[in-house]
Amino acid sequence: MQVNKQTTRCLVLLALLALAFLFPATARADVFTRPARLLGVDPYLAMAVARVESDWHPWCVNIEGKDYRAKSLAEAATIAKRALALGKSLDVGLMQINSYWLRKWQIPLERVLDPVTNVTLGLCILKYEMRRYGSTWKAVGAYHSKNPARQKRYVQKVARALSGIHRAFGK
Repeated sequence: MQVNKQTTRCLVLLALLALAFLFPATARADVFTRPARLLGVDPYLAMAVARVESDWHPWCVNIEGKDYRAKSLAEAATIAKRALALGKSLDVGLMQINSYWLRKWQIPLERVLDPVTNVTLGLCILKYEMRRYGSTWKAVGAYHSKNPARQKRYVQKVARALSGIHRAFGK
């Protein structure tokens, strides 16, 4: 399905507006731009990763491949805590931070469900991969998986999302 520039721009802006209503007022404007600039990552790339990872849903929880779209931070925390108690692997929030990173960096679950913290942590992970592989698509793929085939599919999705975001904002 071919989507024109106007439609793409409207969809991106609607998604960002929806995020604005879900986030606390202090987090609305800079949820992507401030962490991206602080870490030296393209804010449009940050948005593209979040689009692919969670479809810009701040309380998305993925448990071993199954998505749960929580309606609140509290509901997302409950879903995620149950999964962690059962020893399951999960991904949470806008950037779908894997439970591996929560354990490795000892980050409380409730903290990573905060949208700004989630984006910041996601971009820290992406920046970590960029230090390993350079500012390349390989680094973007490594953000998602260690498996080369999964990396390739992921990169294609992020590249399409990034292209749509660039078109929407006239880049």
